[in-house]
Amino acid sequence: MSMVGQWLIEQLQQTIPSALVLTVFVIAIAYVRSSRLKALIYSLPVPFTCAYLATRLPMNATYLTGLILVVGYNWAVYALHIKLRVPLMIAIVVSAGGYFVSGMLLRPIVGVSIWYVAGIGVVGWLANLRFYRPEMQPDHRGRTPWWVKAPLIFGIAMAIYNATRFLAGAVGTFPYAGVFTSYEMRHSLRTLAGQFTINAMGIMLCMLVIATTEAHLASPWPLVLGWIPVLGWMGMVHWMGIGKADVEIEE
Repeated sequence: MSMVGQWLIEQLQQTIPSALVLTVFVIAIAYVRSSRLKALIYSLPVPFTCAYLATRLPMNATYLTGLILVVGYNWAVYALHIKLRVPLMIAIVVSAGGYFVSGMLLRPIVGVSIWYVAGIGVVGWLANLRFYRPEMQPDHRGRTPWWVKAPLIFGIAMAIYNATRFLAGAVGTFPYAGVFTSYEMRHSLRTLAGQFTINAMGIMLCMLVIATTEAHLASPWPLVLGWIPVLGWMGMVHWMGIGKADVEIEE
């Protein structure tokens, strides 16, 4: 077997399981009706976990810049579609393209301390918590058959998982699920953007735990430990009703 053929087989072995898990995850989001619960499920680091296992790239600053960029992606879709009246599919493509280009431009900071980027992320998160005001937006359940969505989701996941050399750690937070969740939550894009921003702190804690333990523990233990603060954070957000709207506000 040629070296190219062997490399291709190894790549498929690494990426196919993660792409399948991601496909099931996105389809599950589509069948949940509550917009806030959709956003909560979307915020679980399932896509990140799949990419981390598929790419085997050690934790570094580009993972966190990717997380910041995916927060920006959600707000960009909301601003383009709701505020500027850009058609939804164009807004999604432009925002995802902006993520990809920004991720490529930020790739050189791979050697920067992850804690510096975490500090920037915390400042941005606190600003969002200060100014974001939740709105009651309509719930919606996707009606497109799963067998129509699955091949498209799987294909995109496979393509992006093999773009590590362009994005570095940002490949782990590319909005794989986001491009579909934006469509599924097209009636509540503000809820998606705001709630994901709140929930993103849990993903950041996950990444910092992995960064701290990666050099001392064998895989998959850093990832297992990283999920503990995520679940704790999401549970607290849901139990305390953080991001839950009490009064309906018109756009």
